Amino acid sequence: MPCYLKQTSTALELEQGKGFNFKNSWTTGKGLVLGEPTTKVVQLYGAPDSRSPGTKDGQPLELWYYAFDWAGPDVPQVMEVLCTKEKDGEPGRVAEITLAAPSL
Repeated sequence: MPCYLKQTSTALELEQGKGFNFKNSWTTGKGLVLGEPTTKVVQLYGAPDSRSPGTKDGQPLELWYYAFDWAGPDVPQVMEVLCTKEKDGEPGRVAEITLAAPSL
């Protein structure tokens, strides 16, 4: 059974089998949270440097890649946003956000 983060008044805790409450989730520095439409990603960060197909748990997804070379050596240099795909005119949704150093 999957686990999800839950925010309490004093901490973040894992809660088994419950849906994720997006209003109480972590955000990026510009305010992007899980579940947001991909249009919000573009609004906040612009077009991705690259997009590629992907899957997670059998679900077809899209990986959006952003390089932050301008940010300096003391901060993560790459943001990867895993999104559901657009369907029936509805934008995809943010499923996962990863901040990391670039891969070699």
